Amino acid sequence: MAVKFEEETVVFERTTGPVSRNEEVTFERRVEKANAAIKSFKLDYVGGVRESDIVEVGITRVEPSHTTVEFTVTVNYSGGEFTGEVVVLVIAEIEERERALNS
Repeated sequence: MAVKFEEETVVFERTTGPVSRNEEVTFERRVEKANAAIKSFKLDYVGGVRESDIVEVGITRVEPSHTTVEFTVTVNYSGGEFTGEVVVLVIAEIEERERALNS
């Protein structure tokens, strides 16, 4: 197995409340196992800063399928309307080239 990394930026346009986005990344060979981590995030309250705001960001699903890894990013910003982005790092164990060619 070889370990590969892909980075995906998930953009959230003006929205409110909890929001989930399904995304995917593709690798050059079949994915055996995968996981994802939040690399960074930036959420901006539309209208200014409020000290009592709570931000929750998580990856709630990671599913490999052939050469693709699908994942779900969930964001909840208690302050009201917001915009922002979440950068996700997808880590995958992929087939070695020799095995992929002989399949």
